[in-house]
Amino acid sequence: MSIEKSVFGKMPDGTVIESYTLRNKSGMTAQVITYGCRIVKLLTADKKGKFGDVVLGHDTLEGYLGNGDVFGAVVGRYANRIGGAEFEIDGQRYSLAANNGKNSLHSAPGGFQDRVWRLKRSDNDDDALIMEYGAQTDHETPVNLTNHSYFNIGADVEKSVLSEELQINADDITAVSEDLIPTGELTPVAGTPYDFNKPKTIGQDIKANDALLRSCGGYDHNFVIRGADGIKKAAELYDQLSGRAMAVFTDMPGIQIYTANSFTPGATGKAGKKHMAHHAICLETQFFPDSVHHPEFPFHNLKPGEKYKHTTIYKFTIR
Repeated sequence: MSIEKSVFGKMPDGTVIESYTLRNKSGMTAQVITYGCRIVKLLTADKKGKFGDVVLGHDTLEGYLGNGDVFGAVVGRYANRIGGAEFEIDGQRYSLAANNGKNSLHSAPGGFQDRVWRLKRSDNDDDALIMEYGAQTDHETPVNLTNHSYFNIGADVEKSVLSEELQINADDITAVSEDLIPTGELTPVAGTPYDFNKPKTIGQDIKANDALLRSCGGYDHNFVIRGADGIKKAAELYDQLSGRAMAVFTDMPGIQIYTANSFTPGATGKAGKKHMAHHAICLETQFFPDSVHHPEFPFHNLKPGEKYKHTTIYKFTIR
């Protein structure tokens, strides 16, 4: 595997943002920048051997500096939503920015997606992107990290992903209120638009007569991954036209499926192409949303002396 280092840009304060391009022996290529630890390019081959970029993003650093931009980033310290933008530890209340109605989303602003990271080591093998997350703390704190890449495995940002097939190993989703904050209950997916246990196109049920699908404009839901502890297959995405398939493996209990239901009007990405609703999908492996308020969920705060660790693998094949 080769690694090339370059300068991607400079922050407004002059901090240099570095770019690292990883390329394995088969030609699969990942470009990562130190701003937000973002995946800015991911080149994989299609069934004809042609390489294409399967993630959305921007050509320049300035594009990623936009308010709320999370393209390709490691988000945290708590990914997803925290109800009421607050939580308590030992009776002390901590207030967060309410950036999603009255709730907190992705710990923004000022989340890890907006920080400058340092590269210590990297691996890229077997046409798989392996992401190993780790954290330590000097005070008790909730930690929930994920990657927020917007995937279009057809490698054509001008093409909707609604024709791509999705399979999810999940029997339940976390039930949520209208503002997408979990109630604490789990809802079986059987017989609902959320049942992806057998592969189906993303668009098959996206316009079903379902209150949350209508209010969200598509999927934005946490699926409870089936299986024991340890790394297991969570989902698989397949694009028939290109022949690309992407399997997602993780040791986390949940995966948030977000079908890129909206973008800022007129927003553009690489090569000036418009970002359009449903032209990408996010598969965010993580703890359940709002776990800080639900002791029944598989989650606990990180404490001094403990180590937070989890792994997610995006593995590409051709069919």
